[in-house]
Amino acid sequence: GRRKEVSFREIAPHPALAPYVDRLWARDHGLGPPVAPLRILPDGCIDLIVDITAGLEPVKVGAMTRPKPFAPTPGTRMVGVRFRPGGALPFLRLAAHEITDVVVDLNAIGVRWLSRARWPDDVSPVAALKTLESLLLGRLPETQRPHAIVANAVHALFGPSPPTIESRARDIGWTRQHLRRVVQAHVGLTPALLLRVAR
Repeated sequence: GRRKEVSFREIAPHPALAPYVDRLWARDHGLGPPVAPLRILPDGCIDLIVDITAGLEPVKVGAMTRPKPFAPTPGTRMVGVRFRPGGALPFLRLAAHEITDVVVDLNAIGVRWLSRARWPDDVSPVAALKTLESLLLGRLPETQRPHAIVANAVHALFGPSPPTIESRARDIGWTRQHLRRVVQAHVGLTPALLLRVAR
């Protein structure tokens, strides 16, 4: 039979998840020849990834400060959630900067609500996306909203005419150092790094 090709799909999150989640995605690498490594660029976001190929443990990819190569093997199927900058923290219960530029097993950081989920071996990526979305929705009753000041600051830094960090801190009524600490804890990157990523 014909070998399956690589497929990639993105869906918008449920409206209740929109303050936290940028998008959910599914990637199926089929059984064709290995694909060329992808180059993932920093975007200020944190991804949570579940490899549904063989019931492997989900992992979390922290915000990145530099491009990262990604070379999946044929047959790999995975789904993920890309959080908005600052949107992962309410679900993950840890400071985002602790995992910047690293990939961690969710069990290692105590996020058992996802690692306890059951993923059938033959689950389709689309069905797995719905399961992942349901798990996130199930967490909402005990999840705080993203930090409003951080969300506004990040939005401004990614805008068409980003302010200086000094002026943004002044507008908020914080010192530059306090803005740096709070943004780094919630997003994983400092405001200066976010500005660089935005450019």
